[in-house]
Amino acid sequence: MTVKIVRKDGANIAPEDTVKYLDTGKFVHEKKSLYINHKANILKKDKDTYINRKTGEIIKNVKKSTKKFQNPQSQIRSYINLRYTIEKYVTGSIYNQMYTLTYNNNQTSFKQLSHDFVTFMKRLKRYVKKNYPKVHLSWIRINEPHEQLVDGKPTWHIHLIVVGLPYIKQEKLQELWGHGEAYIKSYYKCDVRKVVNYFTGFVNPSSPDTKNKRPRLKYYTSGTDLFSLSRGLHVPKWKTSTDKEVRQQHPGEIINERTIDLISENNNQLVNSHAFRDIKKLNKKIKYKSK
Repeated sequence: MTVKIVRKDGANIAPEDTVKYLDTGKFVHEKKSLYINHKANILKKDKDTYINRKTGEIIKNVKKSTKKFQNPQSQIRSYINLRYTIEKYVTGSIYNQMYTLTYNNNQTSFKQLSHDFVTFMKRLKRYVKKNYPKVHLSWIRINEPHEQLVDGKPTWHIHLIVVGLPYIKQEKLQELWGHGEAYIKSYYKCDVRKVVNYFTGFVNPSSPDTKNKRPRLKYYTSGTDLFSLSRGLHVPKWKTSTDKEVRQQHPGEIINERTIDLISENNNQLVNSHAFRDIKKLNKKIKYKSK
């Protein structure tokens, strides 16, 4: 079944409604399911056999996907997770920076890219330990293909968002990288929404800062991760509460409301529907009870 996505302004979320919410520090995001889908007709019996509940038909030898671009929803979820992770850890601190690590010679091997990154991080950690012994280095690694291809293959580079590290001279960073140009962008006093839209803008089409990287999704084949995190960092988790409780605990301004409907292209029926709300928290400290 193929579906089309219909986006609408506004979100039907009442104070007493149960919602999923996610707190990323400066922002709180709410979502609510507006439609309970029917039971799936296709059930999995074992790894090679499926059953059609409606007809009783037994389906075998199902072709399994080995490439991520055949499952775009999985990739969209990865981009959304990256979006909220960046929003959580990029705070506009003087110690927030983004390194772009490129190659003099086109790098078409993702395996080699990962190997080069591991080697680079060993050098960087030794440098940090020697020069900033009290610093705990944390990072978000984003693997990204260039738009142009070489012999039909994507060429890769790395964006590395570092958290908690003082400024390193570009010449030194390039020496530590050792494969080509290395660039540094400071995120000091940055607008975090522009940062997340640079990497994941196409999942938020209402944003004026959208940078559409959707065409590059097809290059993330199986085993090619969009991003990874250093030890201690994690993707923010959704929690459950009522809208009223969320708004009381995290007072702020609603900056965006939208509803997304999934419509079947076969019979034009509603498949699923979700309401979303984005809240910018007030600039005041909120005391949380330790667990």
